Amino acid sequence: MDPEDLQTFVAVADAGGVSPGARRLGVSKSIGSRRLFRLEEQLGVQLLARATRGAALTEAGVTFRDHSARGLRRNRTGARGAPVVRDDTPRPGIGGVGSMPFASQRH
Repeated sequence: MDPEDLQTFVAVADAGGVSPGARRLGVSKSIGSRRLFRLEEQLGVQLLARATRGAALTEAGVTFRDHSARGLRRNRTGARGAPVVRDDTPRPGIGGVGSMPFASQRH
């Protein structure tokens, strides 16, 4: 699932329509619509009941909006708040010092 699709869905749900949601994200209405249709197709469920004057969340949309928003917040927080851990310690058996050559490499 594309994070941009989730972000678009949350923006549209919060703004009450595809046009205002797309504007919030700085994308065209057609791109916003495309992302929403792709997300609904992947999930196999309609998230928004579209009308000429906006969109209303379906029951599935309400539930999915909350999960999506939490997931997006967690990803943003994790990306900024998580320390980068780098461990270059050689491990036996994983190409490091003391690893055994493959049988085909033995002479």
